[in-house]
Amino acid sequence: MTVQAVEARTWPNGCLGLGGPDELCTQALVPGWRVVLTDGQRTQVFRSDRTGRQVRLEWP
Repeated sequence: MTVQAVEARTWPNGCLGLGGPDELCTQALVPGWRVVLTDGQRTQVFRSDRTGRQVRLEWP
């Protein structure tokens, strides 16, 4: 996997904008990163908070 892109983002909540219907998320803006990885055939996009303590896979 190689890093295709890294973008600074501000997520809308503690679930990085990816919370499920039964998940409780803090309601505060969270600075972080959107990271795009690729192996040439498939691409995966991850969201994280600024420290990388919380990381979530963004589904296409």
